[in-house]
Amino acid sequence: MYRNHENVAVVYSNDEDGIVTERIRTNKTSNSSSSSSNDDDGDDDDKGSLISIITIKDERTMNSLTKNRMNLLAVAIKREQELARCLIITGAGEKAFSAGINLQAAKEVFKMSEFEYDSDCVYQVENARVPIIAVVNGVAINAGFEIALACDCLIATKSAVFIDKHAEMGLLPSWGLSSKLSRIIGMNEAKLVSVFGVPLNATRAKELGLVQNEIIFENKGDALKEAIRIAREMILKSTRNNANALLELIKNGAKLPFGEARELERKIAFEQYRNLPLDKMFVGNRGKGKKKEKNNDVALSKL
Repeated sequence: MYRNHENVAVVYSNDEDGIVTERIRTNKTSNSSSSSSNDDDGDDDDKGSLISIITIKDERTMNSLTKNRMNLLAVAIKREQELARCLIITGAGEKAFSAGINLQAAKEVFKMSEFEYDSDCVYQVENARVPIIAVVNGVAINAGFEIALACDCLIATKSAVFIDKHAEMGLLPSWGLSSKLSRIIGMNEAKLVSVFGVPLNATRAKELGLVQNEIIFENKGDALKEAIRIAREMILKSTRNNANALLELIKNGAKLPFGEARELERKIAFEQYRNLPLDKMFVGNRGKGKKKEKNNDVALSKL
């Protein structure tokens, strides 16, 4: 898997009650002609190139979620976004991303308050300041589906199946299935998945734009390599502040009607333009190997 990848080194690993966190340091060199030095926003070498992989690991229960595991996942997301440029969330093995709430622990889970944001893993994903990629292997059911749906990019294996069992179980979704899915795949397709209970396989999910990989991967190892490749390209092409500012702008715009989103985009962009060191940014020929100016990065970070 990624542990044997020539451009990757595992620098931290932790396993606590089925939430495994690994930080990997990526080689910053790239053969891509479009890549450029980002200097890591002044971070040390490790922090500027770190990617965190968070794995839900309990294959015995198809990576199901208890209250404690949900809390640990939320804590891991909050912690790792301060340390890494990108997060990847996946499930252990090939059979399940996550089967959702562990039914043996459901009573405790459903007693939670909607205001327990610190222990709400979906809230933490939705409000993360760094991009998060979901590598979906096997089934993603209910809460597992919603965790994947909260991520910024979904990469699926051929075994991936998205399933909504809320209607079958007599429950209403609270983590985004009813509000997000229809916006991504269309109203009637979402009804087919949620109301009629029709599973959404990887091929159909790709056709509908739910997953972003160009090909459906044979196994999780290949899908993880692709996720790491995408994350590395982002690290090479943009600074932390630039990538995170654009991510925030897209997220905030998605909460608004189109007209208001356009106004927000224009307002924020022109605020940035007024602070740009234009004389330094656009002097000389681009692509000649000169070190990229980072002053525009500071302007973005102040917005």
